[in-house]
Amino acid sequence: MFKIKQNYNPITTSTIYAIVNNLPCAITIIRLSGPLVLKTLNECIDELLEPDSWRTSTLTDIPNPINKCTTRWQPSPNSPTGEDYAELHVFGLRKVVNVLINKFKGLGLKQANRGEFTKRGLDNNKISPKEVIEIASHYGLKIKSSAIDNIKTAFKTTITKLESTNYQNISVKINQLTTRLITLIKTSIKQNNICLVGNTNVGKSSLFNAISKRTRAIVDDVKGTTRDVLKTSFKDFNLWDTPGFDQTNKNSKFITNAWTYIDNAGVIAMVNNNQPLKPFLRIKHKAVIVLIESKSDLIHKLPNQNEVIWTSAYTMEGLPQVINMFKQLTRKTIITPSQITALTLLKKCKLIKNINTKFDVLKTTNQILNKDSDETTTAYNLTNYLCYGK
Repeated sequence: MFKIKQNYNPITTSTIYAIVNNLPCAITIIRLSGPLVLKTLNECIDELLEPDSWRTSTLTDIPNPINKCTTRWQPSPNSPTGEDYAELHVFGLRKVVNVLINKFKGLGLKQANRGEFTKRGLDNNKISPKEVIEIASHYGLKIKSSAIDNIKTAFKTTITKLESTNYQNISVKINQLTTRLITLIKTSIKQNNICLVGNTNVGKSSLFNAISKRTRAIVDDVKGTTRDVLKTSFKDFNLWDTPGFDQTNKNSKFITNAWTYIDNAGVIAMVNNNQPLKPFLRIKHKAVIVLIESKSDLIHKLPNQNEVIWTSAYTMEGLPQVINMFKQLTRKTIITPSQITALTLLKKCKLIKNINTKFDVLKTTNQILNKDSDETTTAYNLTNYLCYGK
């Protein structure tokens, strides 16, 4: 008699959860994916539902009437992630969500990273790399750009020329490539920063508050009320409100601090209040500059002007156009791990004295830099910048 040894495959993937919306809100969506989804649902709602269906459920351990939720369950493999998958649509109250999170943690669930649901869909062939790249582009995320293509071309041209000239001026060439790669990385990182600049009392702080949907900046008729840089962040961009530039008898450190932010902005939003513009700002880097005319309460009666957006923080007119413009201008080129590794190798390459070794490291750097051209690699890199729960 032979004893057959059975091999059991242990569970290799953890079960993850993600809170999709910012709290508090009316309704928040909680997504779950992994082998413990059905067990988790059994702990959270009063009665399990049929696969591939929606049902109104009652949350356990949460008082009426905030214990109502809509539940969806899809077993593997016919789900968005290829694993057991569920959604809970619940009241967006911290009291409700905290009870559920404590249950999740007690069952061993892990909070999802950015784009982890999409990444699991990739692993299980539920979504293609091409589709991920297309989805990411709608979020303003991309890896391929003309600037990156130019860097790759520069590497290829440099290596070919060095081979033909017996590595002549190799140190100079490496320094040039290092500078170009550093510039690319710095530009891509700061492209999603938007700086509101302008003279005092032109409406920068009112515009900042209106876009932020909360009162962060103090608004007053007295000039120079904003003395420090105020910051707020959105999914697509960071917004900074700076002090006015015609302040007198004010501490110079506030203006100096503002310049630090201006130098790290990808978009400079010049705010004016229908007064003749006087030049007061010299931009040292290639930022995008836009002109916003504030305090324009009757936009429909104002004359059309090219490249000028009329806004009113009082009536909220023009704000959707401003926000959409900011989103378009801050579409980001993602810096990948390969590009960071390439820069690290270039810096090490500069310290190598042996010419042959130096050239070999340069070729290795070129190979690493070109790894991102693979569609699957691109898709995986982009998932790290998607939303939580995506």
